[in-house]
Amino acid sequence: MPPAKTRATRIIWDILVHGPGKGGNGEEEVRFRKVRRSPTYLELGRYFLVHPPTRRFRPKDLPGQTVQALQTYRMDVENWVCMKMMDAVTEDPQIDDEPLFHQVLRELQMLPWDEGVVEKGFFLVQPCPQSLHKELRKTDWPLQAIGTKELPYVAAKGTGWWMAVEPADYELWKTRFAFINLRRMTEQFTEAALCNRQIGELKPRQLFRLVEAATLTAKKALPKSSLELEDKSKDEDDE
Repeated sequence: MPPAKTRATRIIWDILVHGPGKGGNGEEEVRFRKVRRSPTYLELGRYFLVHPPTRRFRPKDLPGQTVQALQTYRMDVENWVCMKMMDAVTEDPQIDDEPLFHQVLRELQMLPWDEGVVEKGFFLVQPCPQSLHKELRKTDWPLQAIGTKELPYVAAKGTGWWMAVEPADYELWKTRFAFINLRRMTEQFTEAALCNRQIGELKPRQLFRLVEAATLTAKKALPKSSLELEDKSKDEDDE
């Protein structure tokens, strides 16, 4: 008879995949390996197995001190999911991303925590705003000084809740942070250029060119369609 399985005392993330590499030949190996032994991390993982986060939850309502492990858990799961998707896309660049995303999430929910343990499965969780919408937001003084008064922004309403995500919601949330990071980068580069400072080997003239390209990219990248999400709050705010 095979040995009886035991409760996990650690979670091992270990995945080896292929990236496109410089020549796009798919021969670049990439590995992600983490060993998590934190009691709060393990407790959070077990809590999600018993209470799957398919409905919205507030991090502050998680049991004990498990909220301390939430961001680490989320990043580990996201790294694994993205690397699995990259591997599939490297093998078949024409693959449809939405069915692939669902397939990877199914594999994620069957992933063993470690060899010979009873626990298996994880969930890709993230903040679940009540709504996301497009808007133009006023810039700070560096960009105003070069004539850029507004930049596109993806605003979120009701961000105190989390849940396991669907592909569309995941993509919109990542889009929001891409715009936030792009805005920060352009402001930092512009401030340096206006003060005649370099950033590394980038001289002010080069920084201005990067800022111009980034602001044009931001304006083109904002989705033309509405970003309004279905209101997921229902009556949960009253619970």
